Amino acid sequence: MAFSKLAFVSLSVKLSIVVWGVVAPIQLAVQATENHFVTVPVYFATSREYDSDKAAYKGTRSPEHKDHGIEYGIVTTTVAMPKETDSKAFSIPNLEEKETTKSSKKQKAHILKLTREEFYKRLKESNQGTSFEETCLFIHGYNNTFEAAAKSAARLEVALKEPVVLFSWPSAAKTKNYTVDECNAEWSERPFQIFVQNLEESIGCQHLMTVSHSMSNRLINWYMQSRFDKNMGKPAHFREIVLTSPDIDRATFKNYFYKVANNSDKVRLYISDKDTPLRLSKFIHGSARTGAGLAAGEKVWSMPGNITPTQTVNFTAVDDSSIGHSIQYDLIGRMHRECTPGKGLTLIPDSQFKGDYVRVSKIKN
Repeated sequence: MAFSKLAFVSLSVKLSIVVWGVVAPIQLAVQATENHFVTVPVYFATSREYDSDKAAYKGTRSPEHKDHGIEYGIVTTTVAMPKETDSKAFSIPNLEEKETTKSSKKQKAHILKLTREEFYKRLKESNQGTSFEETCLFIHGYNNTFEAAAKSAARLEVALKEPVVLFSWPSAAKTKNYTVDECNAEWSERPFQIFVQNLEESIGCQHLMTVSHSMSNRLINWYMQSRFDKNMGKPAHFREIVLTSPDIDRATFKNYFYKVANNSDKVRLYISDKDTPLRLSKFIHGSARTGAGLAAGEKVWSMPGNITPTQTVNFTAVDDSSIGHSIQYDLIGRMHRECTPGKGLTLIPDSQFKGDYVRVSKIKN
């Protein structure tokens, strides 16, 4: 009995670290450049339950009696930006970003609900109004409130300079509820599938890219596997699929990743050797996670770099977070637009891995 209590306490501590690994790096990255603030509207679809008294989405599952439990709208949230950044530089047609003097912590997200028809009408107009004619689908990871996920989506919108659609599944956003989040993510597979199919029909997959973080990579991987099979191995391509810090069993991922990779013109996998949460996830699940670097004693992992058109981007050298589970918004934006990591950085191929495996490195003066 004493051992069981000790094991439980140990696991709780480890889960606490995982939680802060997911949330804290995102907040710290904001604070590091916090000079002025911009309110950014983001499209959203969610399978969360809505609390009408608090005018907010909760960490529980939505009722399924209407439109498969999916609700639509625009959420406007506030994010910090470097002082020298011109907010007009990322202005999205039909979405009114604006500067504000209030900090991101003092601004509550504003939710505007839309009907499904109005949602797709507005989104299509925004997509067609950008010079790229592109929209990004973003799916958040474990331990995220709706508002926290909206801030991540807003930062991604700034980095990509295009409309971002947040799909928010009902993360309980509590330290002890890691396995609850796993179940809720799995439950959301069906509404997510319906939503992405409708998104493809409205905009066209050739105008879409995806960015998924941590646990949510399971949702995008399940969808892409199904899509590959449905189209007899020849699905139409997305512009890019970005998998960042995937919390997925590595060996399982190897088995089916060829299906995922063949859904897009380009697939990028972002990992950090500092990713402590994914090492702890390995402790919980008993096997290595896809987004983690190689641990001592592990053989060199040749996947997924040998699957065309996948590129693995190891961002350890520029990972300023303490535990390596952050979303590298600017890096993702630069690589997507220019295939370069940005000013003062370079890509160095790592020859010990097969295929296209690169490490982001700072250029020495």
